[in-house]
Amino acid sequence: MGVTKSAVSVAGVPGLRARNGKFVVDKIVDGVRIYKTLDTADVNLARKIVARLTNEVLEGRYLPKRVSSLTVQDVLNLFWSGHLVHKPYARCIKYTLNAIADRLGGCELSKISRADIELYKRERFRDVSRNDPKGLRTVSPRTVQKELQHLSMAINFAVDSGELEFNPIKRFIHVPQGRPKKVVLDDGYDDGPQWRLLYGALHERVRHIALALYETGMRPKECFNMRWGWLSEKAPDRWVITVPGSVDKTGNEHDVPVSLRLLEMFRSMGLGTAAAVGGEAVFPAQRKETGVRENIGTAFTNALVRCGLGGLGISPYALRRTRITVWDAVDSNACRYAVGHVAREVHLKHYVRISPERLFRLVGLDFAPSFRPAAQAGQAACFCVASA
Repeated sequence: MGVTKSAVSVAGVPGLRARNGKFVVDKIVDGVRIYKTLDTADVNLARKIVARLTNEVLEGRYLPKRVSSLTVQDVLNLFWSGHLVHKPYARCIKYTLNAIADRLGGCELSKISRADIELYKRERFRDVSRNDPKGLRTVSPRTVQKELQHLSMAINFAVDSGELEFNPIKRFIHVPQGRPKKVVLDDGYDDGPQWRLLYGALHERVRHIALALYETGMRPKECFNMRWGWLSEKAPDRWVITVPGSVDKTGNEHDVPVSLRLLEMFRSMGLGTAAAVGGEAVFPAQRKETGVRENIGTAFTNALVRCGLGGLGISPYALRRTRITVWDAVDSNACRYAVGHVAREVHLKHYVRISPERLFRLVGLDFAPSFRPAAQAGQAACFCVASA
């Protein structure tokens, strides 16, 4: 009998649950914690193993198997070599693992305590953010939370590999973050005045990339690496961009719809001609040493200052959040697929900003933003792609 939720409930054993296709027992008997991954998917055999472990505890013969010499650095190395090294998002969290190793690498997991984790949090809060060249911003609570989550993931991997009996820090990793900061343009409305001002202030060499980011909601890395071969026509004037799993952060291939405005831009760049062949980059670097990819952040910052939007926290990633907010109001599930989101909770918590229009729609009332007449509420304003 396989591991299913119904099987776990039928077993009638407290603390028995399913994880990764096997049974896991996590219970306390006479003050002794039993935490063990059972190498079986059979519910009857799992019930017998739990009964045997319980008897061993009651008779004083149960000895929890923990590797006292295993350090945080050992667990991180195991996590990297056994799980992360071939993942497309490995580079994204390599810095995170290094930050953990610098302060906790030598700690033995058998001796690590809540005090060690709290000290790590306090020290990281005093560190200067690596994304602030002027050294004025410190590491954010969200960054510290992500670091501790990755450490917990590494320990869980060691547990699943049989190197540890249980995760000793999973109860200590929470970091209060307050309300998530979701910076979007124009309160999540399409073609608002902030986007028009920003687009007009951008340098011509990055306008095409900015429009692609705004129209598709793609991650900057995906957009920078876009190839002409990713574009395919499903019907007349109906194109999609197929982002391969090797580039997608989550490793899942997904299709992104191309708007008519973006299709017009692609055609002006050579879509459908011999110049736009499969393996060629859609947005090649302008200069060999410091191409578009390295300069878009600076160009963005300068454009925000020129158009009077500086200091609002707008970044190239805000274009992705804006498009996600617009699409989510149409179809949340289709939006998650198009932008490559797996977890619905992350999608709603960190990306979607519920507009007043959507709120008032719940009670049957119309609402139009101040920059758009009521007759045009919910419709995209006319906008022409400037030639670059």
